[in-house]
Amino acid sequence: MDYTIETVRREVRDLTGERIGKSTVENFYYGKGDPKFTTVMSIMRWVESKEIASLDNNNVSSANNNNENNME
Repeated sequence: MDYTIETVRREVRDLTGERIGKSTVENFYYGKGDPKFTTVMSIMRWVESKEIASLDNNNVSSANNNNENNME
């Protein structure tokens, strides 16, 4: 779990420039406490970036599969 938390912290910092603590990420993940609005928004931006990247990867993969099928 520590690796995941550190990854989220690093990627949020890379994306938004905001430094967030380990306990903040843990509390957000487990739904504990009352995080600052800006922290919630930073984590949500990170989640959205992951969703967009996933969609982009799926679209590229689908396009590649379509191209391979059309070549046969």
